[in-house]
Amino acid sequence: MSFTTQTAREAGRKGGLAVVNKHGRDHMRRIGRRGFHATVQKVYGGDYRKAINTLINRGLLAGDPIPQNHAWTPADDRMVDWLPTAWTPPTPKEDRPWLQS
Repeated sequence: MSFTTQTAREAGRKGGLAVVNKHGRDHMRRIGRRGFHATVQKVYGGDYRKAINTLINRGLLAGDPIPQNHAWTPADDRMVDWLPTAWTPPTPKEDRPWLQS
């Protein structure tokens, strides 16, 4: 049997299910949050607002009904701030209760 995109996808799915079954959903939630905080620090220089707005805009671009007309573009200078002005990002410490004393 050759290794294809489909077999890789299936192997990844089975591995992910095995991790969930062994460690539980809370473990997956924690590593997802840690990954998000790490990405914000590395890619967006700690700017949570820009990171979340970028993800929202990318999601909207993915839903473009006619991408060939380029009506929706990923230009950063036109990025819309979708978050309320009073929004504050979660602190990494809130997502890492094991660091709290």
